[in-house]
Amino acid sequence: MMSNDKKLNEILNEFANQKPFRQKLVLQRIERIWNEEMGEMITKYTDQIYLRKHTLVIQVTSSALRHQLVLSKEKIIQKLNFALGEEYIEDILVY
Repeated sequence: MMSNDKKLNEILNEFANQKPFRQKLVLQRIERIWNEEMGEMITKYTDQIYLRKHTLVIQVTSSALRHQLVLSKEKIIQKLNFALGEEYIEDILVY
């Protein structure tokens, strides 16, 4: 193999770490983690989840749940970042 050849794994990692693609991959992981970690009731009332840079935006259909999520924001950030294996989420907006 020539010295300038890259392994397929290296090429895929470079591609996956490009900003727009990486954010989509992280969002998919967050959605999966959200569904697994937050429980059926919270998932049931979660309408939409998306990322704005390193801020997780969560839209819920229950004002009581919205209030509870806002109060638990720091704990949720820690839980999600732990499951992601990195400190990706810096803030959460709930509406």
